[in-house]
Order: sequence, then structure tokens, then C-alpha cells
Amino acid sequence: MNKYKTMRDLLFRFMILWVFMIVPIHVWSIKKEPIRVLVLSGANNHDWRTTTPYLEKLLNKQSDICFLTTDRPDTLNARMLTSIDVIVSNWNTFPKNNTVWNRESKEALEAFIRKGGGWLTIHAGSSAAYDWDFFWQLTGGRWGKETHHGAISDFEVTVTRKHPITESVQSFRFRDELWENVEWSANVEVLATARSASGRDEPVLAVTQIDRGRGCILLLGHDAEVMRQPMFNTLFIRAVYWTADRLSD
Repeated sequence: MNKYKTMRDLLFRFMILWVFMIVPIHVWSIKKEPIRVLVLSGANNHDWRTTTPYLEKLLNKQSDICFLTTDRPDTLNARMLTSIDVIVSNWNTFPKNNTVWNRESKEALEAFIRKGGGWLTIHAGSSAAYDWDFFWQLTGGRWGKETHHGAISDFEVTVTRKHPITESVQSFRFRDELWENVEWSANVEVLATARSASGRDEPVLAVTQIDRGRGCILLLGHDAEVMRQPMFNTLFIRAVYWTADRLSD
């Protein structure tokens, strides 16, 4: 009996080894699908004609990100968002601040977020839909009645909270316009600030959470020249990954 049992065990082990040898390794590994990004563009009180192509360039450098760009964000619907993981907003309607989306578009966006979709606001990309509270809760911050900024200048950005987006990021110098007295929603979590000329620590990076959905607002990035700074590139891409739920908390 022991002789037959030993032979049976050897045969079983040989079969297992044979299976691993003939089956391609990639069959045994789980490869995540690319992050699918929808970029909102086509209108902004900043130069979207140069900033959107630069954001597209950054996304295109990532082998695990694919993207589409629309210049008609007002046409959003559930079908468009079915194959999307993250929306990047480089779009606004400022100074016309009322919602341009119809009921179908608003319901589609809200469902997309609550089910786990991501949203990333770039600079002034939240200065829209002031009459829609969900949009404010999602974006986290917007240009308000008391908001202002000075000329483009150098300032120090300080990371204030440990977070996957800011992991391994130390304080850094940055050249941009610094928004002061931004109108923030109550659910916002600030990740980084910069000291203004008036001595206030102004948030420049923050995140939100609505049900399963993740939001992020990066107030840095006034124009394409500003965006070319390495730390903008780092924070932008890490924010895309986090809002897509590809960075662990």
C-alpha cells in the first residue's frame, strides 16, 4: 500500500508541475483594467485651450490610464459614464454660476459618484453649479464672494495631513496664484496649505467623500506654465489614482 501511495503522490505532484509549465503565467495573475478618465473641457475663465492639452499629455504618459475629453460637459448622461472611473474637471461656467446640466445629467453624475466614481477638480474647475449643493459637496471648494488672489508668485506648500495622495511628498516651493478665502464645504478634508501674504494658511489640496465616491480639488494650476512644475504633475497623477481607488488608504 505504501508503495502505491508514494507513486500516486509523485504522479500528482508531477501533474501540478506540468500544469504550471504549460499554462502562461499571465493566466495566473490578476491584472487590473486601465483607469478610464473623462476630461471636462471646452469652457473656463482660464486658458483651457492650453491647460487641457497639457493635462492630456500627463495622462497619456501613464500606461495604465486611458482618457477621453469632452468639450460639452452639459451633455453628460448615464450611458457616457458607464465606462468611466474618474472625471477630471478643467471646465467651469464662471461667472455664470447656475447649473447648466439638465435633470438627467445631474442624476447621472450623482449616481456615478455615489456608486464609487471619482471626481478631480483642477484649479477653477469647481466654479460652476452654485445652485446645486451636491456639486459643492463633491468638489469641496469654490470661488466665493470673498475669494481673491494676488499676482503669480513663489510660496511654500506644506503637507498638513498624511494621505495616499501626499505620501512621500514633503513641503515644496511652488509658483502660482494663491487663492485666499475660498468657499469650502463642510465635508472637506484639507491635505496641504500655503501661507498667503496676509499670513493665513490657505488650503491648496483637499479631498471629499460622498458614499462610495471620492472627490479631490487641486487649486494649483493657473495655466500650462504653472502646470509644468514637477510637483503639480505628481499631485495631479496621484489624485487621479486615488479618486479611482487605486491608492490604498
